[in-house]
Amino acid sequence: MHRRPWRLASLTAFLLFSLSGCGGGDGLVRVQGIVKLDGQPLGGAMVVYAPVDEQRGQSASGLTKSDGTFELKTPDGKTGALPGEYKVVVSHSEVSALPSGQAPDPSQVNDMMKQMKRQAQKDAKTKKSPVPSKYRSAKTTPFNETVPPKGKIVLELQSE
Repeated sequence: MHRRPWRLASLTAFLLFSLSGCGGGDGLVRVQGIVKLDGQPLGGAMVVYAPVDEQRGQSASGLTKSDGTFELKTPDGKTGALPGEYKVVVSHSEVSALPSGQAPDPSQVNDMMKQMKRQAQKDAKTKKSPVPSKYRSAKTTPFNETVPPKGKIVLELQSE
């Protein structure tokens, strides 16, 4: 009879610990930042963290809101990015930016990303994108970031 309360207390403690999110279990680190073009917030930009070591990493991306802020998510929609070294690519689309403080509906994220990719390809051909080409490729981007970051990320883009 004395064992029952002990087992119940142990089970409860185990469940509370595992559900509390300590360590997250998936190893993701929350990454937030802001994108600015010539000192002004850039809404509607897609920020992609491409792992330097493609065999060990996983990409993460985020769409900037109208105030230029973004938060990274994995391809399966989880918030954050895995620890590691990344090249940061920024592209832009005519897709309207999200209002500040509003997150995209998870069911629409894939459609938004496909639409932005198509728009980026179109912009590359017509050279209409406000984001200079050097920021739109992992080979030429000057941005390298480490996760976990040391504070909020600020990506300062300059027009060509």
